[in-house]
Amino acid sequence: MRKMEAKNAVKRDFKVSILAFLLTLYGAAQIVFPLSPYIFYTNLLNLILIAYYFLLTLLDENRKFYINDVVIAYALFGFFAISSVFWTVDPVTSGNKAKTLFLLIINNFVIYNIFKRFDIGNAFLNGIILGAVVNYLLAFDLIHIPMETYLGYRFFGTMGNPNGLSIAMVMTVGASIIYLEQDIDKKYKILIAINLMLALYMIVLTVSRTGLVLGFFLFFVYVLTLLTDFRKIGYFFAGLIPFGIYLHFFADMQKITEYLNNVFLRLANVFNTLSGADMEKSTLERKEYIERGLEFFSNHPFKGIGIDTFRYYYGGYSHNNFVELLLGVGIIGEVLYYSIYGLLFYKIFKMDRKNLKIYLFSITLALFAMDMGTVSYYDKLTLLMLIYISYLAEKYQKIEKVKSV
Repeated sequence: MRKMEAKNAVKRDFKVSILAFLLTLYGAAQIVFPLSPYIFYTNLLNLILIAYYFLLTLLDENRKFYINDVVIAYALFGFFAISSVFWTVDPVTSGNKAKTLFLLIINNFVIYNIFKRFDIGNAFLNGIILGAVVNYLLAFDLIHIPMETYLGYRFFGTMGNPNGLSIAMVMTVGASIIYLEQDIDKKYKILIAINLMLALYMIVLTVSRTGLVLGFFLFFVYVLTLLTDFRKIGYFFAGLIPFGIYLHFFADMQKITEYLNNVFLRLANVFNTLSGADMEKSTLERKEYIERGLEFFSNHPFKGIGIDTFRYYYGGYSHNNFVELLLGVGIIGEVLYYSIYGLLFYKIFKMDRKNLKIYLFSITLALFAMDMGTVSYYDKLTLLMLIYISYLAEKYQKIEKVKSV
């Protein structure tokens, strides 16, 4: 009997290992294959992951499904946004986005169940880090891909957009910090510390204002928590040594200085534009989008003019998730979507582990702030991170409130 039980346990571990491997690849694909010529690979991995999860569920005698309030909140937002096709000014655009949102509702449910049921959240963190590593290799010219990786002097790697890559690297910083808080092998902690520094370096190469502020915000939060734990400081500085060697002996410091100057110049341009002292094109354009979006919102405050309709008037997205949703689905859609963050902050507040609590709060705050410079309500990587945070916060709650259906 014991031999049979051990044999069944090995089989289950092998099946779950395959699921974890697929989850890692899927997480990495969000960073490596986000562009239209390669999105097929990301979607294929998504389908394989979902199919394999349901196969495991069918083969398991305990066919229990889980759902939590974050997944429900996004579903409520998604269905409200989908219903906007009945009053939208652009049925085609809103209809296409409605299909995307419906698939995301299903995907969120499956991903949460994978985290909750099999407890393989680290596989997702591995995926983020793997996707980041591909971009490190590109930045250091160790590998090459058949597409441009720079926009002028700004590096964008596999993401096709410097701001997109900076967001992915901010999440990599967050993933690294979460990993460093875990009880893992010392050598692996050193590698994760190196990864943390490389992610910050990539943010500098993107010359992204949002990435710089939020990435280094997470970094400084982590450093402050280290001051009470000398053991962790040791791992951190061990990870800094290889990065310091690279900067001293191999890096082009003049080039790095130019990047930093460009970053600070772009930050200064924001304040100059807002104060009226100077008119920087990028900031001026985003300021104009906000003003126009709020004007439309004031005329249709409750339910908006249809999901994804900012592009109907302006040919693109608004670069601001708050404005995008206010215009598209009004105050109702806005409240439904951002209730996700309220639920997350509440879950994090109830956690036991102090440092992890601080890290998850800071990462969630960074994701929330990030919405002032990007449109994230349908971004898979953002949603994956939000669901992962909700799963991890629940895992360490004093009183767990997860429903099974």
